[in-house]
Amino acid sequence: MNLHKLKKMAVDGDMSTAALRYLLECRGECEHLDYKAELHLDNDHNKANFAKDIVAIKNVGGGYLVIGVKDKTWEPIGLNNTFEEDSKLLRDIIRKTTGLELAVYVVTHKIPIKDTFKEFAMILVQGSAKHRKLRIPSACKNNFKPQEIWGIRDGDIYFRKGDTTARIHADELEELILDLIEQENKAEIEEQQIEPSPFMVEEGLYRILPSEYENFIERKELQQELQKAIEGDDRIWIINVYGPGGVGKSALASWIANHYYENRHDKKLFQAILHLSAKDTKLSEKGIKQLRPTLYSLENLLDNILHLFDCSDLINEKLEDRKDLAQTLLTDYKTLLILDNMETISDGRIMHFVGSLPTSNKSKVLLTSRVRTRDWEKPLQVKELSLPEIKEFLRVKSQEKRINIPNTDNITKLVFEASGGLPLAIEWILGQYTLKKGDLSNVLSQVPSQDSPLLEFSFNTSWKVLSEQAQKALAVLSIFDEAPTMRLWSTALDWSTETVEHAAAKLIEATLISQRADEKTGQTTYHALPITKAFARNKLRTMGDTELTATTAYKRHIQQMELIAAEMQPYSHLFESFEVKRDTEKQAIILTRKAESQASDFNYDEAEQLFKDALNHDPRSAYVLVKYGVFKNSLGQIAEAIELLKKASQYANKSTGFFIYYQFSQIYDKIKDRHQVERCLEKAIEYKEDHLVARHQLGVVKSRLGKYEEAIRIFDDLISEELARDGGPSNTLTYTYKTKIISLKKFKRLDEAESVRAEAIRELSKWPHLSYKIPEIENAN
Repeated sequence: MNLHKLKKMAVDGDMSTAALRYLLECRGECEHLDYKAELHLDNDHNKANFAKDIVAIKNVGGGYLVIGVKDKTWEPIGLNNTFEEDSKLLRDIIRKTTGLELAVYVVTHKIPIKDTFKEFAMILVQGSAKHRKLRIPSACKNNFKPQEIWGIRDGDIYFRKGDTTARIHADELEELILDLIEQENKAEIEEQQIEPSPFMVEEGLYRILPSEYENFIERKELQQELQKAIEGDDRIWIINVYGPGGVGKSALASWIANHYYENRHDKKLFQAILHLSAKDTKLSEKGIKQLRPTLYSLENLLDNILHLFDCSDLINEKLEDRKDLAQTLLTDYKTLLILDNMETISDGRIMHFVGSLPTSNKSKVLLTSRVRTRDWEKPLQVKELSLPEIKEFLRVKSQEKRINIPNTDNITKLVFEASGGLPLAIEWILGQYTLKKGDLSNVLSQVPSQDSPLLEFSFNTSWKVLSEQAQKALAVLSIFDEAPTMRLWSTALDWSTETVEHAAAKLIEATLISQRADEKTGQTTYHALPITKAFARNKLRTMGDTELTATTAYKRHIQQMELIAAEMQPYSHLFESFEVKRDTEKQAIILTRKAESQASDFNYDEAEQLFKDALNHDPRSAYVLVKYGVFKNSLGQIAEAIELLKKASQYANKSTGFFIYYQFSQIYDKIKDRHQVERCLEKAIEYKEDHLVARHQLGVVKSRLGKYEEAIRIFDDLISEELARDGGPSNTLTYTYKTKIISLKKFKRLDEAESVRAEAIRELSKWPHLSYKIPEIENAN
């Protein structure tokens, strides 16, 4: 281990996977590094000891705690359980136990250890590079269980002595600091002798990393697009080059850096170039190799900028001062700042820094990533190679590597199918072809295998940052032979369309899939490269019975669609009534009617599945949403019923409005929410002003709410309309008289109620089909 390097990593805030690997490879503790097999913070004793370690590491200038390493043997065993603590929780514990506010952060990383992925927690205690600050140690500011031997007392100073945490007296401090500084200075000299500069070009204001290629495969159109994006509108200074892993983003970034370096005497171009990479792994013929990134934190980026402009003497200043100075330099000097492999960076402050440069700045920032982020201003997608480009790539690379591989159209097609057109995958295939002594079929069969390092390298970084939902969506996408529609995909997953759309958006953002719309039909389908599907298929096999259930649901759906196609005609009147035009909605309505039939036979599980299938077909169908809500209401699942009707109300129109709000009123009536019943009935009547039943119900609910005048006006209107009806009044006349009488009595207008009762008896007696209802009027109270 190197004390200077460890302290610099801590000051820079390096929490990358490469940093974790370095910490594990130290295989020993020191002032800036402590290992723990587990971290339990569930009692005061453990909290106090943890806080002491943190304060001690802070007082030596910063460092790390790595959780998941066995004591004494330093074996990287990984975490037994998910690490639940976050940075805020750790800082809260330190504040409670010591009274100190310290810069403490935690991340977890999964990395391969002897062919098995293990997870570790890396806790960073960020310190200062300034030696003078060591002489002002952080002393505890309060008492925490001071009566206990292990307790913390106001004024305690903790310091790391080698690999242990100790409470020290103030008079010990100076000697300990001098000893520590001497060790770090010695380590710095050793590090400078061991580690050469990472830059291939280190001249004047130019720092360019070595290219990862011997011969750059020209992609003229893409190169021109990138130059246009960089040299275009000065108001847009961030260019995001994005695409899947291994598609050639880093190669393009290296090419553009060298292109502008070669043209550095053109005053219209750049005065300075800084090329950094967060890449921490590299794919080789023998597997995945670890790399030391040159970009891993905001502090590290700022220091590189200050070094470039010969301001190294200021790198120990406060972070805000360094940010201001770096911003000024990028504003004053026309600089091309290239930040490669941004998807591996967990420090979001970098994007905030480049995004907050003033619009007057003269610099351009080129970012490469597997993910397209909406905040990045000018996106440029790097796509897979086409068949002609693959043929050229094979020609150039086989000459470069002196590989005798037939450059035929058939070989090109086979390589395309296996690699998905990713240059990195093709290069790996060629490397394996050499190792396998020309057995191409054997090499191509390795690409989709479960233990393929190519798939791990190309996709695992993107996979690990996906939500569990997006991971499952991608895995299930691999069951389709043809690119599915959203309906097919959601059916296989048994998810709502909205849920799948959310997952799809994340997968598109991560460049794992693409979305295409057919120009003729407008139908949208979701596509993944064959190599991506191979990776997804491997992941699907680890997901229990997901593959079986998804495939079964998909096949069942196809069978249903074949049956439904022949069943449209009997429902034509329903389609006309609700002005249903979309075939998907027609299919959904048929499934809904089948669901209602199953519900009437008490087959509730089958009905539930059919309703879900209907919504997967057409999540915008007001008819389906309402009927599903009515079904939920019948089961007593009121909250779900209301949610479905709320969704339906978003699609209310002249054909569906009454249907939606009338059913809504019935659901609210069940839970006696009369204000909502009133509101929904009023909305329903806006769509059908002549609906007698709805109007009568509105009168009744207004009466129950004490709005007697409004209720009686509604009843009077209904009575007048009923008495004027051609062919005589309907039973509505009876109900209306009854409710008017009851309302008047509640309103204490007793005489008027009796007058209406007499009028009702008189009118009903005129009509034989209503006269038998007279006893109901006589008993109405």
